[in-house]
Order: sequence, then structure tokens, then C-alpha cells
Amino acid sequence: MVLKGIDVSRWQGKIEWQQVKKDGVEFVMIRGGYGENHVDSRFHENARGANAAGVPMGIYWFSYALNPEMAQKEAGYAVKLARQYQVSWPIAYDFEYDSVDYAEKNGVIITRALATQMAKAFCEEVKKFGYIPMFYANLEYLEEYFDRSQLPYDLWYAQYASTAAVKEKAIWQYSSQGRISGIEGDVDLNYGYKDYGNGEPIQPEPIPEPEGTTLELAAAVMQGKYGVGEARKNALGSRYEEVQNFINHIAWASIDTLVEEVMQGKYGNGRIREIVLGTRYKAVQNRINGAQYYTVRPGDTLWEIAAKYGTTYQKLAQINGIANPDKIYVGQRIKIKL
Repeated sequence: MVLKGIDVSRWQGKIEWQQVKKDGVEFVMIRGGYGENHVDSRFHENARGANAAGVPMGIYWFSYALNPEMAQKEAGYAVKLARQYQVSWPIAYDFEYDSVDYAEKNGVIITRALATQMAKAFCEEVKKFGYIPMFYANLEYLEEYFDRSQLPYDLWYAQYASTAAVKEKAIWQYSSQGRISGIEGDVDLNYGYKDYGNGEPIQPEPIPEPEGTTLELAAAVMQGKYGVGEARKNALGSRYEEVQNFINHIAWASIDTLVEEVMQGKYGNGRIREIVLGTRYKAVQNRINGAQYYTVRPGDTLWEIAAKYGTTYQKLAQINGIANPDKIYVGQRIKIKL
């Protein structure tokens, strides 16, 4: 079984998708964008047109990644676009000559190991959200940059010839000078060797909600466990807003507010407090260490106040002349240091 396909981007201009469908096109790979969330200027127009005409579609993202983390983010951008349309064909990682040139201009030499790691990071991120991962390569890049033993994903192979030199492939881009009704000028032509579906939407697997308190999740975010931007949103799921608001509050609250909240136990003790307070930890802790008095709040006990300040309730009772340590009052000012 061989399916007739094309791949398109903004360079094909306005496309008449009904004519494309009538010309026998059975699938299309549409460029979602490139690099750091630069969406192709005709992506949405093309995706809407393909869906309306009933042409099954996949997406490819042209990579300018310099490391696996950037490639993972690129996958996230592509997935975000895919969720808006019926996408049953793969989401492909497109790494080409311009990708390598860009890296070199930014001081990064793309080795075979690095290119393989980036392709894997992209494909694993796509797979995580329930879509079919794929990577694009010609023969030179397969031999020089990609270790296929580390990339168990479908291959979109590029070779403009009458026969393909690579046997194991899911799509073969065999010409850059095709002609299709509804498209002005040249367009890439492809053969598809897998039928990924007729355009029914992919239903991504639900992502388990992360466990832990808001404080614990915020500390994990501060340590980089959940990434940034869209990756963090996706990883935290329904708890994203809760955790991000917690982190944003720390960034913008006054030192006095943070000191008060530390005294209330909001940021824990020791290492976890240092992590979540980040760059503000030193200023807050210095203020706490220099505190002379503490104002009793509802529910406080002298023992708890002493523990917060690293002393004993007996010591506090002594320096404050408290005869009965079990009796302190809301609003009472407790001297912490002489």
C-alpha cells in the first residue's frame, strides 16, 4: 500500500484544499513552525483547509535547537498546535543543514550524539501527549547525525530519486518539484507506507496529576524538575496555576510579608525554605535572624515559637518573665533575643 502525499508551508502560498483532495492527495505534512515557537504564518489556514477537505494531516517542526531541552520545547509548540485540529498523522522533527549552520553560528557543534539526543527528546515529548513521533532525514544525515538504534520512531526519509536507498521508512519525500491542483508552483511530493488514519482526532493520554503539597511542587519547579513555559504547564496539569501563583507571590511580596509567612510556617524549614525563596532567601533569613520580638497569633504556643527561632520555650519564658508557659495571648509581644 502506497499513499500519495505532500508537505507544505507558507512557501506554497494560498492553497485550494478541495482541489488538492480531488487530485488524489491522501495525506499532508504541514509545517507548524520553526525554532522557539515561531508559528508558520499559514499553518492555521492550511490546517483548517486540510481538515475541511478531509485530507489527513500531520505536522512537522523545523528545529533550531541547540540542546535536548530546546528540542523538547519545540515538540511542545507542535503539540499545542496539533491539539487545535484533527491530527492523525505524525508530528515530525525536522533537522536539516540550516539547523546545523545556526548551531555553529551560536557556538554549538552538532555531533552525532547531540543530534540523536535532540531527536529523541523531541519524539519522546510528542509521544508523551499521545501523538505519533517521527523524525526527518536524508541519507547523509542518517549516516552522519542520527543513530537509528537510539531512535525507535518512524522515519520520514528524503531522497529525490527514482528509488530510495533506505528500506525502513514510513514516508518517502521523493521530489521537490511536484505539481498538484490547487497549489501554484512546486510542492514536495511524498509516498506514505503507513496509513495513520483518516483524520480522526488523536485523544492524548491523560497526564497524571503530580502529587505533593504546593510547597513541595514549588520547590521541584525551582529545581527545574518541571521545565518552563508550556512544558511546565503540561507537566503540572491542573495544579499549574496553584503552584505558579505560589512562586509568583514569592517573587513579588515584600520582605516583611515573606518574613511573616516564614514565621507562620508557610515555607517550611532548612533546605526546602532556601529552595523556594530562591534569591530572596538571604534577605528574609537575615531579617528573621535579627528579629527581637514576635507577636503571638491565634493558635501559637510558646513551644512552637521557640522552635521557629531555634531556642527553647524555657528560655523564652525566662527572658519574658512568663510564669506559666502554657498561657500566652494573641497580640502579646514575645522577646526573642536579649
